[in-house]
Amino acid sequence: MNNFQLINPNVDLAKGNDLSASQKVFVNHWSEVYFGTLATSQDIDQAPVHWRLFLRDANGFVSHVALTEFRIEVDGREQKTAAVGGLLTAQDAMGKGYANQLMDVAEEFFSTS
Repeated sequence: MNNFQLINPNVDLAKGNDLSASQKVFVNHWSEVYFGTLATSQDIDQAPVHWRLFLRDANGFVSHVALTEFRIEVDGREQKTAAVGGLLTAQDAMGKGYANQLMDVAEEFFSTS
């Protein structure tokens, strides 16, 4: 997966929780706005985050998605899939298709890696 080249130059790929300071600020702020302080301040059992995608515009980060990779078996064949979590878009950036763009990149990422 490390050889994946992002088509969209405005999308940043981060592995797990290896985030820049500005990425952490974005995730923590919007997680608190949407999910409340309980989600960001308590030790809640969550699936591990393997990958994160961040979408930027001219003013900074506008959307984020966290991805957890799984391997499942279907009809005797192992398949790679992912769980989606933390799909966040800044309130002033909503309605512009940013979350859709991130989901398109996530689909491409998992189908080509």
